[in-house]
Amino acid sequence: MSGVKRVLLLAAACLISVTAGAQEDLARARPWLPQDINALAIVRVERIMDSGLSRREHWNEPGGGNFLAGAVEFPPGVKTFLRGTQVHPGHRGDSWSVAILEFARPVDMDRLAARENASVQTVAGRPAVASPRNAFFALLDQNRLGVVSPAHRQNLSRWLTRGGQGDGMTASPYLNGLLQNADDSIVLAIDLADMFDPDRTRERLSAATVILENPGQLDATASLLMTLHGLRLGIDVGESVEGTLSLDFNGPVTVNADLLRSLVLEVLSDLGAGLDGFDAGKAEIRGQSLVLTAALSDEDLRRVMSLVTTPHPSAHETPAPPAAEVQAPATSAPGPRVSLEASRRYLKAVDQVITDLQRANRRAKEYLRTATWHDNFARKIEQLPTVAVDPELVQYGDWVASQLRGLAASLRGVAVDVDTQQRALTWNATFDPGWETTGWWTWGYRPPSYNVTSNLAEVRQRQAEAVTAGAQGRDQIWLMITEEQTKITRRMEEKFGPEFQRPGAAPRR
Repeated sequence: MSGVKRVLLLAAACLISVTAGAQEDLARARPWLPQDINALAIVRVERIMDSGLSRREHWNEPGGGNFLAGAVEFPPGVKTFLRGTQVHPGHRGDSWSVAILEFARPVDMDRLAARENASVQTVAGRPAVASPRNAFFALLDQNRLGVVSPAHRQNLSRWLTRGGQGDGMTASPYLNGLLQNADDSIVLAIDLADMFDPDRTRERLSAATVILENPGQLDATASLLMTLHGLRLGIDVGESVEGTLSLDFNGPVTVNADLLRSLVLEVLSDLGAGLDGFDAGKAEIRGQSLVLTAALSDEDLRRVMSLVTTPHPSAHETPAPPAAEVQAPATSAPGPRVSLEASRRYLKAVDQVITDLQRANRRAKEYLRTATWHDNFARKIEQLPTVAVDPELVQYGDWVASQLRGLAASLRGVAVDVDTQQRALTWNATFDPGWETTGWWTWGYRPPSYNVTSNLAEVRQRQAEAVTAGAQGRDQIWLMITEEQTKITRRMEEKFGPEFQRPGAAPRR
């Protein structure tokens, strides 16, 4: 056998081994998924960390702080992450999720509790930790950890009582198929069967730009969308990042792929959830699916990972012995020893979020499509581990998250008042301009404050005018964020010394 053949056979054997191991991890976790979920996330962390891109960009360095420039973190030793969610689009704050993390080694609940600055308690006969980040962590077995959020203790108890005893099949045949067959590094999916009201679907389509340009396609497109079974995003992380966005139907796809592609991109824009890579991607019909493929950037991948918003256990060890730490001055708030490394890592994660969104801001056309990412990144900041992080940094992170939510509101057309002197902003959280219900995901759920189904073009125009009017306020918010970013970095260098600035880090602005 030639050397080339041996190399190819070895590579194939390694791939089969990795794939089989990931499927085995998934099979063990599946019985813990609740039956009534309608959205699913799978992240094969071990495979991602073993990819060529990970090795080239040093994602797998000790502590994991380099994964996507520190903006995404998983605890050491996580092999597979599986999350099921019950989502009601159009209704805020009423979704819940359950996540299962498969580890390569046993989970130490005492250490986990220390990292979360909490204690180990018993729920339904199992060790559990209530995280201050609005989540419960519970030990499912030696190498498996469950995460329930929001942190309702009764929900956790009931889940633990009846979980782990089923066959791992959800109530959704669509999600069941993905659980058994999905093989990408990252999979995000939502079951859309029976989600859309037919009358409102047709009315919304009649105002879509691509339908206005092709009015003869209205009937066929409306009929096709009523057979929409689900949407899934698969991402393969190898030497590069490749994304596949699929709309899966229950029957033949009878509409032109380019028309459907334009419609999908318009929907993502309406949602403020655009991914730049798919703008230049390809679209084709494969069986009963419309499939969009594209090369994705690290920035796109960070946005996708912001959808995996379940709090994870801290990715870092509890504060190390004093020789590896820098103790903050006595003026700091009392509490656990403050760690230079934990503080620096926290600031790096917040800075990466700011950098990504500033980059979108500089591309004006795309920036208007990023409202959802502002909200998601704000949630990411709020869920960052804060144990051993300097209290001033935690306060700064909370402030940045509130500014990002204000930016998201402004990008949706809500008026935002900015007080540059007080470094504060307010927006009318109770105001419903009507266009918040024009997003495609809200069909059939919440009645609008006025009849947007028959005047969607007018509503979009009014929203565009409101977004334009808020441009000055958004510029002021970004100026405040940049100024506070510089101040907090200087403050940390004064507190910890020059070693706070990691060698090779970007200079202060």
